[in-house]
Amino acid sequence: MPVRITAPCVRARLAKAEALRARGLNPYPSRSGRTHYAADILGGFAEMEGKVATVAGRLMSWRKQGALAFAHIRDQTGRLQLFLRRNLVQPTDAGRGTLGYADTNLLDVGDIVEATGKVVKTERGEISVLV
Repeated sequence: MPVRITAPCVRARLAKAEALRARGLNPYPSRSGRTHYAADILGGFAEMEGKVATVAGRLMSWRKQGALAFAHIRDQTGRLQLFLRRNLVQPTDAGRGTLGYADTNLLDVGDIVEATGKVVKTERGEISVLV
């Protein structure tokens, strides 16, 4: 007997996973290129400022404001902000397995994400990774 998926949220999640696959991306990769944990960046900001870091964690919040987006991820050591500027985020690239700014609508709170960028402090003083 076939399984029927009726919950709208489940259908939406499956559609997003399929959209990622259609772009040549694996929605559930088995490896991460993380170089730093949240606590490394937050506790060592003086040494990390301006350096490139790759972080990974569960997406806890996500908000877009025009050409900017802000997200918080949580890993096993703490919570860290991701700061995205549309003109700085590279386009989706299946070969590199990266999602571009235009496709960030395929992300949901609760997803596990990886991001690479410079360690900065925002205008409001929050330590962040500028993706």
